[in-house]
Amino acid sequence: MRLLRGLSDLVALFCRVIIVGCVVATVIVLFTQIVLRYVFQTGLPWAEELAVTMCAWIVFVGAGLGLREGYHVRLSFLMAWLPDPAARFVERLIQAVCLGFGVALAYAGYILSQQSVGMESATLGVPVWVFYSVTVLSGAIIAFFALENIILGTRPEYSERSNV
Repeated sequence: MRLLRGLSDLVALFCRVIIVGCVVATVIVLFTQIVLRYVFQTGLPWAEELAVTMCAWIVFVGAGLGLREGYHVRLSFLMAWLPDPAARFVERLIQAVCLGFGVALAYAGYILSQQSVGMESATLGVPVWVFYSVTVLSGAIIAFFALENIILGTRPEYSERSNV
């Protein structure tokens, strides 16, 4: 179990690094674009496409991290009414649904990435499958954290029963 927690911490750190890197890159690119446009009357043709792509990576990777950290919206008042064994069962059922969603997302992202092989983005010239690969990564992260929650039980800070 300690190995699973350690791996989970490593995956969470990986997610945070990706998210922070994408935020920093987006701010730098957009700031540069604004300065170039309004000061020098020119611009970067690829800035918007890169910023939108980085935002998508932030959202998709953040979704997996949100599952681990318990950032997603939940109706905890319903869980507060259930006795502890029933609440644990319902929580594991919810995590099983999240696991299924993660697997489905990863599979759909894989299919989409395969269908886009050979295509390039309009302004960056990057293969389109690189953009779509975030769905595979996100699905795998969501499935991993859901599986962790099923095996180890949900983290106490995630299922606060006092938040009615």
